[in-house]
Amino acid sequence: MGSPAVLGIDLGTSFCCAAIYRDKQVDIVPNGIGSRVTPSVVAFNGEKWLVGEAARMFGERHPERCIFEVKRLMGRSFLDPKLTQLKEVWPFEVLAAPGGGVLVRVPGASGNTKELFEPEEISATLLKEMKKIAENFSGGDTIKDAVITVPAYFNDSQREVTKKAGTLAGLNVLRLMNEPTAAAVAYGYQRLIGKAFAGKKIMVFDLGGGTFDVSIIAVREGGREECDFEVLAVEGESHLGGADFDHRLMRHVAAEFERQTKQSILTDRQARAMLRQAVISVKHALSFEEDADIELETRGVEFSMSIDRSAFESLNGDLFRKCIGVVEKVLRGAGIGKHEISEVVLAGGSTRIPKVRELLTKFFDGRRPLQTVQPDEVVAYGAAVQAGLLGSGLRNDDRPTIAISEITSLSIGVEVSLEEMHVIIPKGSPLPAKGAEGYVTVEDFQSKLTFKIYEGERALCRHNRYLGEFTQEGFLPSLANGRTVSQVAMEVNYDGILCATAEAKANHVEVGSKVECRTVLGKDNALAAAVPSHADPDWEAKDKALRATLLSRRNVQSLAWEIRENQFRKMSGAQKAEVNEVLKWLTSERQPAPKSVYDKKFSDLTRLKTRVRK
Repeated sequence: MGSPAVLGIDLGTSFCCAAIYRDKQVDIVPNGIGSRVTPSVVAFNGEKWLVGEAARMFGERHPERCIFEVKRLMGRSFLDPKLTQLKEVWPFEVLAAPGGGVLVRVPGASGNTKELFEPEEISATLLKEMKKIAENFSGGDTIKDAVITVPAYFNDSQREVTKKAGTLAGLNVLRLMNEPTAAAVAYGYQRLIGKAFAGKKIMVFDLGGGTFDVSIIAVREGGREECDFEVLAVEGESHLGGADFDHRLMRHVAAEFERQTKQSILTDRQARAMLRQAVISVKHALSFEEDADIELETRGVEFSMSIDRSAFESLNGDLFRKCIGVVEKVLRGAGIGKHEISEVVLAGGSTRIPKVRELLTKFFDGRRPLQTVQPDEVVAYGAAVQAGLLGSGLRNDDRPTIAISEITSLSIGVEVSLEEMHVIIPKGSPLPAKGAEGYVTVEDFQSKLTFKIYEGERALCRHNRYLGEFTQEGFLPSLANGRTVSQVAMEVNYDGILCATAEAKANHVEVGSKVECRTVLGKDNALAAAVPSHADPDWEAKDKALRATLLSRRNVQSLAWEIRENQFRKMSGAQKAEVNEVLKWLTSERQPAPKSVYDKKFSDLTRLKTRVRK
C-alpha cells in the first residue's frame, strides 16, 4: 500500500490548478468537466455556491453575485488606490471592513442571513473545490495536507489571510510556497533542469492573471538524480498581470462602443460582464492570431469591432516594459549580469502573450526562454513536490530528494524617530529568518515604547507597508541616555509570516518581561492604507541621501546624550544650556533638517566636549 496523497494548489487570480503527489509521482488533477485548470470564480445562485466554469456562466446573467479576481483583495486595505481603480470595472460590490480591510457583498448568499464575506472566505470556497476534485481523482480518499502557492512578492498580511483561507477550507497547510520557486522545482523534478545545471543560475519569470514575480535561483547538485534550489533574489509586483491587460482592453472597447452608440457599456453590470468575457477571449486569440473580432449585443444594440495584435500591444506597452524593468531590478539585486543566467523559465498563463516572450528574448540577446512545461500547471506541480517533501504520512523513501531554500522578499523593520524605517530583517534573508535590535527611549521620562512594524525598502515608513504595532509599557521615567532598554526580536517562518517580540532589557519595572505581536492588517485606516511607493524614478538616490541625513541626526543625538550623561558635572550653566537646547530641538522636530545642519551641530558639540575635557 502506497503513501497517502498530498496536494499542491496554485491559487491563482484567474485560474486555480491542483496537483497531487503520491508514490513519487505528480498528477495534475482535472476538474469535473475534464479541464486541468479551474476559473477562480465563485458565485451564489440562491441555493448553493458555484465554483469555476459554472460560476462564470451564472455570472453572465447575475454579475453582482459572481466574484472573481479575489486574490487581488487578499490582505489589502479598502483605501488601497489600486482597489479604487478596480472597483470601477468589477460588477460585484466591495465595501470597507471595520478593521480597514475589505468585504465582498454577495446578494442573497447564505439564505439572506449573511451577505458580506471576507476575501479569504471566498478563496476558501475555491480551495474547497480544489480539495474535492483532488479527492475524487484519487479515488475518494480524504486529502488533508496541502501546500498552497503565493506570489513571491506577497506581503505578510496577504500570506496570513491565504493561510487562513486554507484552514477555512479544511486543509492542513503544510507551507505557503512562492510561485516562482514552485515553477523551478517542477522543472527540476521533471528532469528539465537537472545535474547539467548544477552550479548555474536560472531565472523564473512568472506572469499570471494578477501578480508578477521574477526570481533568480541557484541550482546545486542534490542527492540521487534531483537538484537543490536556492533562491538568490526576488522582485515583483503583487498587482500586475493578465487582468490588467484585460482592463486596458475593456476600456478601449468601451470607448469605441460609446463612440459608435452614444451609450456607456460600463454602467450596466450585465453588459460589463459580457464585455469582460469578450475581451478575455480576444486576448487569448491574439496570442495565436494577428487580429480578432469582438461582437456584443446588449440593450438591443449590436456592436462589433476588430482588434489587431499591435493595438493590444500598444495599449499595454508600458506594462510589458514594466515587466522587463523588474527583470533588470532582480539582476541588480542578485549582483549578476544577464549573461550569467543560463536559462529563463516561464510560469503563468500571461507568458503566452507573444510580446512578453519577444521582449524577454530581446533582453537576453536572442536567447529564447524555456517553454517545455505548461505555464498554467507548472506552479501547482512544484507545490505538489513540496507537499511530498513535507507530508506527515509519507515514508522517507517516498519523498522527493529536492531541497528548497527560500528568502524574504521584503525588508521588515520598525519605525523610529521622524518615521525612519529601521530594518531588523533585511530583504533576501534565508528563511526561516531571524533578527533582533535594541531600542532606546528618545524622550526624557518616557514610560512606554510603541513599535510600529513595516515592510518595504523605502527610507521612510510612510512609503512602506504598515503591518501592525504593539506597545511595551512599564519603563521607569528617567533622562534619555541612548542605552538599550528593549530588544525587538523578529522571526519570519517558512511561510513568510512574521512574529515580533519586545523584551524589556533595562530601566523597567520587570526586566525580562515580553510583549508579542503577530502582524495583522492595521486597524487604523490611515496607516493600513500605506502601500509601497516607487512612483518617483529617483527614489533610490533620494532615499540614500535621506538615510545619510538621518544617520547624521542620530550621531548628534547620541553625542548630546553622552555629554549630558558624563560631563554635565564639569560644565558651566551656559554649556549645559547649549546641550539641552540641542536635545530639545531634536525632540521638537517633525521632519528632518538638511544634513549640513546636523553636521554643524555635531561639530559644535564635539568642540564643546573637547573644551570641557581640557
